[in-house]
Amino acid sequence: MKDGISFVTIPNNALDISGTNAIIKTTDKNIGKTPALITHVFGSAAIDPKQIPLHDSFGSESSLVLIPNQEGNIVTTLPSVIKQAILQNIKIYVYGTVFYRDINQKNHWSQFCFCFDQNGILMLSQSFHNSCDDLESNQTK
Repeated sequence: MKDGISFVTIPNNALDISGTNAIIKTTDKNIGKTPALITHVFGSAAIDPKQIPLHDSFGSESSLVLIPNQEGNIVTTLPSVIKQAILQNIKIYVYGTVFYRDINQKNHWSQFCFCFDQNGILMLSQSFHNSCDDLESNQTK
């Protein structure tokens, strides 16, 4: 990616299954040279990677501003069926898109997808649904 939000990462303590639903915390970092405004965030989970759409909706609104080299956290509540899958040691995929605007008012996006295995302990970045608008031009929203 040339300028802007880096690909989303997941910290070691990202998954919380202590409540009714599973909660996942992702981290994104502004690797650009100017501030970036995160405008929308979409996050979800699937048990089958075929359930992951090519394009995500805008999701919830955000007004998080990241200055260069600053990280921000985004928290997504996952459906209770995903928590049950994690407890049953079923592999799940957490995916989504961060939509943001650069200092020149141009809109950008960065997708992410991670696979959770071994009761949510092992988190692996996936090669699909893990891109950005600088690399592709097919994300329509």
